[in-house]
Amino acid sequence: MKKYISPNNTHFLLLIIGLIFLFILCAPYSNEWKSVLILNLSKPEQVWRLITAHFTHWSWPHLIVNAFGLLLFHLLFKNEVGSNPSETNSTKEHQALNVKSIVTALIFILLMSNFYIFFAYSYEFYLGFSSILYGLYSYCAVRCLAVDKVTNGFILLAIFLQIQPWFAVYNSSTLIGLTVATDVHTAATTSGLVLAGYHTVKQCFTKRI
Repeated sequence: MKKYISPNNTHFLLLIIGLIFLFILCAPYSNEWKSVLILNLSKPEQVWRLITAHFTHWSWPHLIVNAFGLLLFHLLFKNEVGSNPSETNSTKEHQALNVKSIVTALIFILLMSNFYIFFAYSYEFYLGFSSILYGLYSYCAVRCLAVDKVTNGFILLAIFLQIQPWFAVYNSSTLIGLTVATDVHTAATTSGLVLAGYHTVKQCFTKRI
């Protein structure tokens, strides 16, 4: 029997590859190149930094860690993106994710992270994809909580612990050579949770109607 591959799942993989391509495009080839891309609050007129900063990394280890995080993100949620037409309707009802919703979440989290950076961030510079990753993991874990409470509950717990100042799974500051912006991670995580909560409430309301 030929295995069904959802177009949505293929598009999800292409999205991940595209994001990693942006990592490589904005990679830390030199300090001069990096300085053109990072978010610099003293140069608000250079609006491209609002996007490029999130795909720019301080060092190659920093880039590799976030690329690995993206690949793990795909591995954890690929089965929830798209659906097999031979599946039952009850299974499809739990299918909470598609590529459009993930892209929408990514854009929303990026915008909310920038909002926080401009109005509450205590440093002049910002770069890295980690915050958006935190937000995406949070968003998808909540949307898929009904499908797998154990795995997604563990993901949410790990994120909650990781954004606490007193807790860290590993000394990432030493690994990436940069102080971790835990407050921006928290803002992005909150954005992902808020958006997931909105979609969950909307879905429940629609079903009742």
